[in-house]
Amino acid sequence: TYKDTVNAYTLFRGIVIGIAGLMALFLTILFVVKGTSMFPATSALAWAVLAYVCVDFGFLSKVIAITPGNEQIWRAGTEVALAATLVVFLFAYLNLSRWHVRYSHITIGWLTFLGSLVALALFDPAVASGIARMSLVLIAFAGFALIVYLSTHGFDRAVLLIPTWFLLVVWVVAAGMTVAGSVTNDIVGPALLGGLVLIVMLIGFTVM
Repeated sequence: TYKDTVNAYTLFRGIVIGIAGLMALFLTILFVVKGTSMFPATSALAWAVLAYVCVDFGFLSKVIAITPGNEQIWRAGTEVALAATLVVFLFAYLNLSRWHVRYSHITIGWLTFLGSLVALALFDPAVASGIARMSLVLIAFAGFALIVYLSTHGFDRAVLLIPTWFLLVVWVVAAGMTVAGSVTNDIVGPALLGGLVLIVMLIGFTVM
């Protein structure tokens, strides 16, 4: 039974990493072919998710030498990258600079703050990771409110993004319940990562 369980988890992790890698490569090719700003932003998001999944599944340690102490730094770095690329994607896809200059200032300030977290991760990865997770929650909910607001003003891109971003909000809530200890199941962690890859796939399809 233990052997079957380990094989099933290994197969699932391989499928998730494979899909995440293919999506990252495909979106990078799209960016090379058509250099609109939203394609590199989506590609960067896909690569950040791939790195996050690889660290969480322990795949990165098989590729490069990672000591137990350094793993926390890698994890915090990928969580910061995930939050930062979500902000960049939202700004580029919704073309926020055309709506108001204030959106550009907020985005630059947020990215500067997240960039400082990378430096913090080298000294205190646990604190950097916690702040990045709180930032991720804020991005999900504030982004959804912004998308709904723009969709009420007849912006087609915002309307198209509503279902995918709603799933992201649900994912963030589920991840928060898992971190808080409300959900304690062996399959929750892999299922959350699979859901994150699914969200990136939906974002890729929305962009295309």
